[in-house]
Amino acid sequence: MTVLAAALTACGEKSADEYFQLGQQAYDKKNYSEAVIELKNAVRLAPEDANYRYLLGQVYLQQRNYSFAEKEFEKAMDFGYSAEELIPILSRIYRRQNSNDSLFKLNAKAKGLKPKDLAKLKAYQAEAYLAKGNTAKAQATIDELK
Repeated sequence: MTVLAAALTACGEKSADEYFQLGQQAYDKKNYSEAVIELKNAVRLAPEDANYRYLLGQVYLQQRNYSFAEKEFEKAMDFGYSAEELIPILSRIYRRQNSNDSLFKLNAKAKGLKPKDLAKLKAYQAEAYLAKGNTAKAQATIDELK
């Protein structure tokens, strides 16, 4: 713990976990604006906590703030949150935002996905290839599922 963090805690600032709990409660009550504030405070104090990042991403997703949700989910995965759980969410976000390059890069992390989630990922990727006019790649992506 840094000297500054110790000083702030001594002055009454909540811990990262306390902010997270308040953020979780606000999320459960669908008070997303309050949840964002509490969770951003938790992330400020523990920026590498994957669970804090994941829940903040969920809040942003509920608010339809897809670019912020994307950022938090990516960081959650970088810090160890389950790729199996995040890839289906990220693939929908990337497709919604036409972030095709990011969508294609998910293949590298897709090992261990449930067949249903892998099929969704491949379907989104095939759509993206079609949108780019690359029907051969789209067909090859679909063929991977056979």
